[in-house]
Amino acid sequence: MSSEIIKYLEKIGRKTVEASYYAKIQDWYDWYQNGVDEWHKTTYFNGISVVNRNIKSLGMAKTVCETWANLMMNEKVQINTGNEQGTERLNEVLKANNFRVKANQLCELYFALGTGAFVEYLDKSEVRIDYVNADLIYPLNWDSRGIRECAFGSRVHQNAGDCIYLQLHLLNSQGNYIIENHMIMDDDMGDFKEVDLPPGMARSIQLGTSIPCFQILMPNIVNNVDIKNPLGVSVYANAIDCLKEIDTTFDALDVEVSTGRRMVFLASQLFFTDSNGDIRNVIGQKETVLRFIGDVDDTKDSLIHDFSPALRIADLKDALQFQLNLLSEKTGMGTNQFEFTAKGVKTATEVISEDSDLYQNLKKHEIILESALVGMIEAISYLSGKVGQPIALNEITIEFDDSIIEDKDAERKQDAADLANGTLRPEEYRAKWRNETLEEAKKNLPEQADVLP
Repeated sequence: MSSEIIKYLEKIGRKTVEASYYAKIQDWYDWYQNGVDEWHKTTYFNGISVVNRNIKSLGMAKTVCETWANLMMNEKVQINTGNEQGTERLNEVLKANNFRVKANQLCELYFALGTGAFVEYLDKSEVRIDYVNADLIYPLNWDSRGIRECAFGSRVHQNAGDCIYLQLHLLNSQGNYIIENHMIMDDDMGDFKEVDLPPGMARSIQLGTSIPCFQILMPNIVNNVDIKNPLGVSVYANAIDCLKEIDTTFDALDVEVSTGRRMVFLASQLFFTDSNGDIRNVIGQKETVLRFIGDVDDTKDSLIHDFSPALRIADLKDALQFQLNLLSEKTGMGTNQFEFTAKGVKTATEVISEDSDLYQNLKKHEIILESALVGMIEAISYLSGKVGQPIALNEITIEFDDSIIEDKDAERKQDAADLANGTLRPEEYRAKWRNETLEEAKKNLPEQADVLP
């Protein structure tokens, strides 16, 4: 679909990034889906014929992105507008848009595909949020501030047939946003024709604001695939070889077990035909690894041969763990995020000291996510004002959940000690641990009450 959209955008005088970049996104998507045919499908000769087989896979590309999403956008992330009424109204909008679930899923996908987007719009009198994947994002204008104008595509079905819906967010000469809606479909000449929009959908909408109703998300790493491209790069784009080695080693474990099974070979003298004409062996039918080896000279050769090869499980396990450590390092999580050893549960302090890379990269990735969330809240507030009263925004704060890598209990005890000795004011303590502004904390402090935990 990307090539079709790019051709149409060029036809109407809009240029986006090269189509070859969307091929890269498709490659990353194949790894995310755990189905790269040119890698996971292979053949071998079994001595009689060529046999097709699938290489076993751990699916670590998705696991990496799931881990980042759970660190970044989990249920403990707190969003505050700086006033109680505004926060309550915002949470109603977010709940109506299934934000907690969909935002976590989008976070997982933009770490996999390099880019994602929130897109806000009005559906009658309701504020809606779309969660858009990289293959549907087409930048039209960008600079050092980021993507300023953008098209978002999707495939829909109408009475006329399968169509492509395009929503263009453009700036006018006053610096305010206009949204253009386009519906296109293939014609009989291999080109595209514009078809009627669904009833009630306007061709052009003047938003009357410079606040964008879209926010671009991406991992906070340089796009070394195309350094001039405004789209992001997959968090595992530079770790594909690690993914291949992990699957190679995991597949070798499967082969080792399946081909290294114990087998017992019996000579023909140990088989007989019963009264029903069925071939039986003198050992019994409980043994499932018996093999027939034909006639042997029982005066020289044993009638029973036991084949029990030594398995190389420990060596392959070490090799697999080494590759997992490399993948963890290459995707910014330190060296032991995927360490499958029974060493017990580590405290948060140990995680900080051992995985400083994880801590630093998490805080770095949060910069882009925080900026997008703030932009989303501002757009929601503005759109709410178009159909009623805007959501009151005093001071937008995003509190991420760092409990996995920070020792929150130890930090809170230290703050409580600072509060007790007078180096931390009560409203500062309450604001920090209740996710309130200083003004809210001062207002909510009970009189003559102990604010210690």
